[in-house]
Amino acid sequence: MAVRPSVLVLLLLSIPAAAPLSGQEGGKSQKGTTSTRPLRPSPDPDLQKLLADYEIKEKDFPWELREIRAGERWTSSWLTFPSAVAGEPEENRTVWAKLWQPAEPARGRPAVLLLHWLGGSFDLLEIIGQRLAENGIVSLMMYMPHYGPRRARDRERRRTLLGGRQEEALAGIRQAVLDARRAGDWLAARPDVDPARVGLVGISLGAVVGSLAAGVDDHFSRCAFVIGGGDLPAIILHGSRETAEQKRRLEEEGCTADRLRELWKAIEPCTFASRMQADDVLMINAEEDEIVPRASTEKLHEAIGRPEIRWLKGGHYGIVLHIGTVLRDITAHVSQLPALRPDPGAGPPRIRVLLLEAAREAPIEIRGPYALRVRGAPDEREERLAPSTLRAEGERIALGSRFLAAPRFLLVPDRGGDLLVDGRAHDGSIEVLRGDDGAFAVVNEVDLESYVAGVAGPEIGAEAPLEALKAQAVASRTFAWTALGRDGPFDVYADTRSQVYRGRPAAGGPAGRAAGQTRGQMLFWRGRPFRAYFSSTCGGATESASEALGVADIPPLAGTACGNCEGARRAAWSVVIPEADFKVGPFTGLAARSLTRSGRVREAAFSFEDGTNRVVPARDLRAALGWDRLPSTRFEAVKEGAGVRINGRGWGHGCGLCQEGALGMARAGRSCGEILGKYYPGAEVRKAYGR
Repeated sequence: MAVRPSVLVLLLLSIPAAAPLSGQEGGKSQKGTTSTRPLRPSPDPDLQKLLADYEIKEKDFPWELREIRAGERWTSSWLTFPSAVAGEPEENRTVWAKLWQPAEPARGRPAVLLLHWLGGSFDLLEIIGQRLAENGIVSLMMYMPHYGPRRARDRERRRTLLGGRQEEALAGIRQAVLDARRAGDWLAARPDVDPARVGLVGISLGAVVGSLAAGVDDHFSRCAFVIGGGDLPAIILHGSRETAEQKRRLEEEGCTADRLRELWKAIEPCTFASRMQADDVLMINAEEDEIVPRASTEKLHEAIGRPEIRWLKGGHYGIVLHIGTVLRDITAHVSQLPALRPDPGAGPPRIRVLLLEAAREAPIEIRGPYALRVRGAPDEREERLAPSTLRAEGERIALGSRFLAAPRFLLVPDRGGDLLVDGRAHDGSIEVLRGDDGAFAVVNEVDLESYVAGVAGPEIGAEAPLEALKAQAVASRTFAWTALGRDGPFDVYADTRSQVYRGRPAAGGPAGRAAGQTRGQMLFWRGRPFRAYFSSTCGGATESASEALGVADIPPLAGTACGNCEGARRAAWSVVIPEADFKVGPFTGLAARSLTRSGRVREAAFSFEDGTNRVVPARDLRAALGWDRLPSTRFEAVKEGAGVRINGRGWGHGCGLCQEGALGMARAGRSCGEILGKYYPGAEVRKAYGR
């Protein structure tokens, strides 16, 4: 599992020199304490017994971070913390790791733990760590037990992770997993990292140990295992030159493959592999690997649940020849959101909705006790807020008869539904943010279920059949989930830029029942909620996401035949638009240059008297004229004097759920599940939270 130095010469990527391992660089230094998260229990009692070996008794551990280099694209630092195992030699008791973080400050970044191979050459991991940081991913390369600065100074006491007796290998790999757990928890606690997006990348031995660590501790989300596999005894005993010494020692102890499989059950990646989410794993392997047998790779692949696997030409060492491909694939993989793991005990998350922007005044009322919160000051309690007006007053905001100079403040009612903004009741709280021009924005922070109840009715119609409302609720919940956590003071708009939100619906109404009966349910594709688009009327067939919105297609958003919105109010339309409004000068005709698979105009061509043409993307034409003025891109145009008559079908971008089609299906007795299956083919409806 080593990379020959001669092969590494082929890497033409420059690597800045690392700081001395002593860490005495004189850069910035930070110290702190981080808590270890408990392992999620297994329902399998035998597996739970094995997991007990990987629990860490000391919940908190100290750490120190020392800066090495602050560059334009990334900053590098040394991280040290005590190993969870205090064994010999003394040098191995401290875990060393190298951190690369993007230079651009941000929150909620993905992060990965990097694990190296048996030979202990770290150059390729350095390249990967730097490139990941350049792509906005925090990366931490951890030296496993007995490697790098953890190697014994006394040559007689040095060994590799698998180079000793079978008991030493058992202890060493267990220690590596415990250290990886602490490293992962340290990453998850960083202010710039999303704790749900801490993944793991391992190469060769690092892939073996990494797949074990990710199975033991399923807090690791997006994982990539490069030239690794399972069935550790088979890897060591099959006869490669690189594992010959380990094989000799084990055979001297009388260890057969079957005997080792029994002894090493607790360090075998396949033992715990089912605890990983297959949708979150990428395997990259060599077709002619001389160190990790193909059968070992296939065993791990099966044990995880057949995740995505890619085979590269060549052998184990040849992976460096594919460094560009490997870097690209790893970066793309760990950048994606992890699969969502349903949690029956969890409640809905909070979502921030922009109710008003650039406002100068807005009616407000709170019918009951509430708290006024200003950062840096104690809460002020009030019994009620009589009907008043929020009003911009220079560098202050008037709240009724009082004036607040704070740039932002929060109003938190004691009870839901007591809050009215602009005449509409809202659950949750509101935050008022003053801009540089004195105008203000109002953001409603509310739980996701209350938000869905306030969206379903305005979007598809408050008196729509219940099954159509339920389908809208599931689509809206999924759409909103994918918008959570965006940078800035809000997650979604309260209008068609996101979804139409009108606050708390009437008590006991169908919209509230639809949200309640679908509580926690969302649409999933390959383990992840996706942006579940919808529009008013498709006009006969829905459009693909790439054609309608310029985003990547997935099967649930690839478009499908409808046939359920015929006769709807917006199924067909006709408008006349003055020639001057197109702003291309006098033209003689307007026709489709190309059509999408669903029959919509992809490109429209203006023709002119001199025989020339001007081609314009239909999406751009619709945006320029106005979404309501040109309701969809499914149209035909006829020149009429100084204007153009456009006859069309459908209303909106046409991607995803056709709301009029959903209404038609519900009136015909179709269920919510049938409606969602029709318009998001191949998607699964899963309950993400709540019982």
